[in-house]
Amino acid sequence: MGVDNEKRYSIISENKIAEIFQHLPESYAVLEVFKRTDKRIDARFVAVNEKYCKEIRKKPEELLGYTVLNLFKNYKESQVWVNYAWQSINAGKRIYDHVFSKEVGCWFDLEVKPASIENYCIHSCNAVCAENGANEIFRNNSTTEDAIIRITKLISTDMEYESIMPKVLEEIGDVITPNHIYIWEVKNDRVSVKFEWYKNGEESRKEEFQGMDYVKYFRNWENYLINDRIVQINDIENIKEIESEGYEILKRCGVHNFMCAPFFDHNKNLIGFLSVENYGLNEVLDTRRLLDTISYYIAFRTVNNYLIKRLEYFSSTDEMTGLKNRRVFGELLELLAKKKRCYGIIYIDINRFKSVNDRYGHSVGNEVLQEAAIRLKKASQYSVFRIGGDEFAILVDERIGIAEYQDIITNIHYVFSYDILDNDKYKIAVSVSAGYARAPEDSEVPDILREIADNRMYTCKKKMHEEMDKE
Repeated sequence: MGVDNEKRYSIISENKIAEIFQHLPESYAVLEVFKRTDKRIDARFVAVNEKYCKEIRKKPEELLGYTVLNLFKNYKESQVWVNYAWQSINAGKRIYDHVFSKEVGCWFDLEVKPASIENYCIHSCNAVCAENGANEIFRNNSTTEDAIIRITKLISTDMEYESIMPKVLEEIGDVITPNHIYIWEVKNDRVSVKFEWYKNGEESRKEEFQGMDYVKYFRNWENYLINDRIVQINDIENIKEIESEGYEILKRCGVHNFMCAPFFDHNKNLIGFLSVENYGLNEVLDTRRLLDTISYYIAFRTVNNYLIKRLEYFSSTDEMTGLKNRRVFGELLELLAKKKRCYGIIYIDINRFKSVNDRYGHSVGNEVLQEAAIRLKKASQYSVFRIGGDEFAILVDERIGIAEYQDIITNIHYVFSYDILDNDKYKIAVSVSAGYARAPEDSEVPDILREIADNRMYTCKKKMHEEMDKE
């Protein structure tokens, strides 16, 4: 059908329309694209024909002179229409897409092309058959809702966090068809991919996306979240000017579009993102619904995992030095006794550490303990533990000879042979005493080994004190 029989409604002259269009589509609107005073891009309806009005279910007087951003209630949808108009004019090419309009309640075959006059474009849309569209939406909704139920059940299982999340991404990949799906982790203004899924034929990008600067690459995403829960970029060309550094990375990785849902902890602090890239534009609604819903459950599980890890850390780690604590030492010693016949322990104690605390205060004493832990780790290849106070232990998990134990103890004395703290405020030197015990030579019973090593350490300590008193 030609356009001659269609009624035209315009706020510009027929001559102007004739100048702009040589071949008008069956359904068309003339949009003038401009930059608003708030620097956002917008588009104004300056001409429409009757069929276009019928397609989007608006009267001419509801369109002419109005802008897209002001006309449509759904901000995200209006942004898509404006972005396509802006991209078409800047790139000087036609843009085709299949989009769903919440305003109208149906799918559209969309075409946007630049006009012959600067900053004008032709916007054409044809509604998909309502019945077919409704059936398609119903099918997609059913599939997506089923997937959401499956995934939430999976997240709620007792499986380990590290095992569940890859399966969650795999489930999402079965419903929609992006190239990559990521769970990002945000820590100390650094963003890294924690989990990744990618379809057959694609390559992992996990290593490339590690330790990225949040402020540099992700801070602008907060602007998208002012009016939406999802960051949705259907064409990365739309962010080329405003996010140039992020755009270059995406372009290099072959990303055409991406969508991500942030998730937060109980205090509303950002802890990560669930994101997809290169999704089908006909899957926008399913992708949004999946990400929006699943991100809440991922946040819940992520926070719980973090809390569990923190509890495990504090129950097994000495907060002062970062070494494993007395409990872990005892558990590992018992485990070694069951699995190995040959192993050993070395006990270390800082000589007259109390005098350091009395003279310089506990805060300086804490610095001494921290430095002592660092030096003990340098003295041998074996694990070091803080047993309590100024006492430490080394667990030797293999058979070595007496000479090698003596070499380790010599190394320990050497790393304490120079000042442990040396700064403008104070200069402090300490010495240590050490004693070892071996299984099975000294005993096969862990508690007896500990007692033997402790006694030998205190024998050494007594001699050291006697020598120090003579000085």
